[in-house]
Amino acid sequence: MMLCCMFLALCGPQDPVDARKLYREGQYAEAAKSFGEQAAADPGSAETQYNLGVSLWRVGDLGGAEAAAERYAALPGGGRIDLHRGLLGNVRYAEAEALAAVARAPANPMMPSASAGNAQPGGQPAESASPMELLQQALAKARRARDEFLAASQGPLAEAQIGRNVERSLQLIKDIEKEIEDLEQQQDEDQQGDEESDEQNEQQSDEQGEEQNEEQNEEQNEQQSEEQEQNEEQQQSEEQSEEQNEEQEQQEGEGQNQEQENPEQGLERPEPQQEDPEQGEEKPEPQAGEQEQQEQPEKGRDDAPGEQLDISKLSPEQRQRLLEQLQKLDEQLQKIRAQARSRRPAVERDW
Repeated sequence: MMLCCMFLALCGPQDPVDARKLYREGQYAEAAKSFGEQAAADPGSAETQYNLGVSLWRVGDLGGAEAAAERYAALPGGGRIDLHRGLLGNVRYAEAEALAAVARAPANPMMPSASAGNAQPGGQPAESASPMELLQQALAKARRARDEFLAASQGPLAEAQIGRNVERSLQLIKDIEKEIEDLEQQQDEDQQGDEESDEQNEQQSDEQGEEQNEEQNEEQNEQQSEEQEQNEEQQQSEEQSEEQNEEQEQQEGEGQNQEQENPEQGLERPEPQQEDPEQGEEKPEPQAGEQEQQEQPEKGRDDAPGEQLDISKLSPEQRQRLLEQLQKLDEQLQKIRAQARSRRPAVERDW
């Protein structure tokens, strides 16, 4: 690093505790402690403040290193711009690296205690933030480090190490910008994937909703069809029942009319009983004259109405009684027909 040679150039007479030797041996914490004691004993020494700032930067106390660098620039004899701005550039560079390291961590934890306490100016720890925010903060620190190194390179006593620090800061800026670009691309892809997933989920939910609606509509249509079929079957059965009742009533009415029109129907005419000859007796064979008499029909009886075969043989009293009976029957028949017509309900037929 460029500060190693500068540190040796600022060495004064040896102290009771050789802090410069501790620094050269890599014991930065012990060196910082020793330089701190010397600065407290001699606060006006610009060289001691500068050596304290370099030691604190090596330890990782970036806030303490920055404060020591500012005290060095304010003291008489501490106005070298290459030393002042070069130390500030190293502080900004270390802050940028610490923020980028936290951004690259998988779980994005808080910064390690070795560098977190001084990652921000004034000793304030960096707050937990997203990787993109941390990378943007790191990029800002790297650009400030570049500006400090460029300002340090303008000093009349600037050495070659400052030029190399400028190149290092430029490379750090390039690396952080590339990480930011990759992270933005990854976030865009993730967002696009989330949107596609949301669209698929919405589409699936819409399709499921449509299928459910279709199933419900089909079930409702089937139920309505079944109900309609049942209603039609019930209506048909009722119509058939009504038709059967009407036909039955009509048949009963016609049967009654037929019975009233033919009151004598169903009455059997008594047949004359013939006396059988006694059992066991043989009938004598009829003679010729007797056979002719048996073949002739017997004369009908005239002792009961309706048994006369020849009406001309009725007596006048019998004929008069028969006519009166026929007139009464005809009057009864006319009344029965009139009653049947008045009681019969009107039948609507659609055939």
